[in-house]
Amino acid sequence: GGTAFYAMDITNSETEPVVKWKFQDATYSGESWAKPVVGQITYMDGEDLIQRWVAIFAGGFGQNAEVSADSRGKAVFVVDASTGDLLWMIGYNSTDGAEDDEGTDEIDLAAGPGNRYLTQSELFNFSIPSALTAVDTNNNGVLDTAFFGNVGGHLFKLDMSNPDRSEWKVYPMFTHTITDLVTGTIDSITEGNILDMGKAAAGFVVGYQVTGQTSGAMGYVTAVDGAKKTVTVAVESGTFEVDETIKTRDYAPIYLQPAVAYDQCYQMWITFGTGDRDRPRTNPLGGRYIAINGQNVLGATLSDLQTLSLSGDDDTELAETTLDLTVYKGWYLNFPGVSDKMFDPEPLILPDTDGVPHIYFNTYTPPGEETVKVTVDNPCAAPAEGDMMLYDIALYCGPNKVEGGREEGRIAGGGIYQGKEFVQYLGTGAVGSVPPLDRVEDKRLPYPGGVIFIKERKR
Repeated sequence: GGTAFYAMDITNSETEPVVKWKFQDATYSGESWAKPVVGQITYMDGEDLIQRWVAIFAGGFGQNAEVSADSRGKAVFVVDASTGDLLWMIGYNSTDGAEDDEGTDEIDLAAGPGNRYLTQSELFNFSIPSALTAVDTNNNGVLDTAFFGNVGGHLFKLDMSNPDRSEWKVYPMFTHTITDLVTGTIDSITEGNILDMGKAAAGFVVGYQVTGQTSGAMGYVTAVDGAKKTVTVAVESGTFEVDETIKTRDYAPIYLQPAVAYDQCYQMWITFGTGDRDRPRTNPLGGRYIAINGQNVLGATLSDLQTLSLSGDDDTELAETTLDLTVYKGWYLNFPGVSDKMFDPEPLILPDTDGVPHIYFNTYTPPGEETVKVTVDNPCAAPAEGDMMLYDIALYCGPNKVEGGREEGRIAGGGIYQGKEFVQYLGTGAVGSVPPLDRVEDKRLPYPGGVIFIKERKR
């Protein structure tokens, strides 16, 4: 994607659209992968309490995870939807940001010029490619809370309920514990970015992302030669240096917008999935789906969540499982394939005819190496090979339990309002194909109101 957001006036359909504004930050704008969220908020403008339409969007994607000198994408912006003026932002800054105080629940922020608030929190040292999910938690007609994740695997809550924008808070709701999978020191570099790693070369795996700890360079492994003790890297940013350490870290990147809904007991669930959307086929690391129970959960880790698992033939069934929410803050489900990962479109929560919310999302399974024909990942194009699985997980309450499973297929086609029902069309699992009509299943759900559309992105 590009690195800017635009607003256009299309009021008059008989004339050409008029560009109202362009927003692009020289320091913080990464590749704009996600749509802005548009809604109304209230805030103080001098002595006046006003209500305005705003656009809320993430900084975007950048190849710079934990590279402190590069802040591209490591931000969230709130702008006036009419003028494009910046009303508030949070951004990572390793020098001017506030040091994070472990004694506070929120991310500590240092006020800068022009409604900018900066942090040195290492949790924020990752780009944010996905859209935010903004909600009105008290049903007063204006947005007060937004949820978002970054490519480190951390989930945050932005609290905009205070009319004083200087009092807006960002809380880490879920933190992914990041560890080193493999490290090594570059002894020499030859043409073609062939890194002599000595004995450490054997620990690297084709597809692993590597980062230079001195240069900040990033790339991914395309070949490992154990005999020659070398690792070949496709460089995505920067330049690797001799004598620097390189690492592969087990990030759990969040590339898709969180899905948020209440269950029938009015418990809020914030749910999201992980997995590399930038290199879905060649990155061998898989992902998981996570559900947090309650918007006031802070600092949860996997150990605070109940583990779910699939069973049955080919791991397709999620048997009815009672949730112990007196002990756990939610649940997580590891995808059964070691390389399975979340894939677009964004996950969605819709009620069935009994009002029980169901979480729908897709995963992508890369093909085995013996069937791979495409050798280059392109984040702007769906992989030409591999399989898709469609998950359907129901959230029950009183008692709290989950049930569901997965099947070959994907969210495809359109969501169409017909009378009192919403028709969701589900396609086949073949990547990039159009399902024949005899393979399309329609599920009829109560119409939740508003504009609903589920679509396949045919690339």
